[in-house]
Amino acid sequence: MVGVTLLDVFRREEPAEGGPQRRLAQFHSPPFSGTWAVSYALEKLNLSLDYTGQVSSPMALPVFPNDFRPGRSPWFALQNVQATRKLREGLELYGGLKNIFNFLPRYALLRPFDPSIRMWASIIRRGTPLTPATTTLLFRAGGYSWGCATPCKPSVAGAA
Repeated sequence: MVGVTLLDVFRREEPAEGGPQRRLAQFHSPPFSGTWAVSYALEKLNLSLDYTGQVSSPMALPVFPNDFRPGRSPWFALQNVQATRKLREGLELYGGLKNIFNFLPRYALLRPFDPSIRMWASIIRRGTPLTPATTTLLFRAGGYSWGCATPCKPSVAGAA
């Protein structure tokens, strides 16, 4: 079994300087994605083996000015295997592995644990380049947040 999806996802945006609207790619929406499933039944053993997956084409990713992360993702595929054994009528035992090749994005989301963008907006306004060191894990404890943006110092949470 194979499934294919072709999308033409975009947004229209008016340029700041005026003029006609521009057509821009929507973030996190690949123009092509596909799925597959291959099953093999071993009738004598009451066992079936399944290999499934999903493939996605490159897609636009949100980035900041001076960001070290790329603006487009690579092609990637998530692949899974599963074995199912029928024990008796109405009862099955199954197990499997998801993401068998352990695909993970090379670059993590910028501050996925903190949706507030205030600190990053001030870093960008100052022109500090975003590097892996700038975006390393920041954490919050006791009303304070610590980060590794230059210079590295604690700041009271909620302070602008």
